[in-house]
Amino acid sequence: LLRAAGVPAELREGFAASGQEMVAHAWVAYHNGTGFREIDPTSGQAVGSGHLPAAVVGVVSLMGLGELSIVEVGPVE
Repeated sequence: LLRAAGVPAELREGFAASGQEMVAHAWVAYHNGTGFREIDPTSGQAVGSGHLPAAVVGVVSLMGLGELSIVEVGPVE
């Protein structure tokens, strides 16, 4: 919808973390005239520390091969 309205926009993918749960997720980056801003249409809020940008396919592939495991999800200090 943003692109249809003439607003430059991009799809962003990664993971959304909340509490002890982390799921594959996607959100949107749009250009507001001075720079790109990210928003999560699912929650209707700006993207924050609970969003981890990553190539989901690559991460899932590494997990399937036993080359990567997620040990803990917590706040950035």
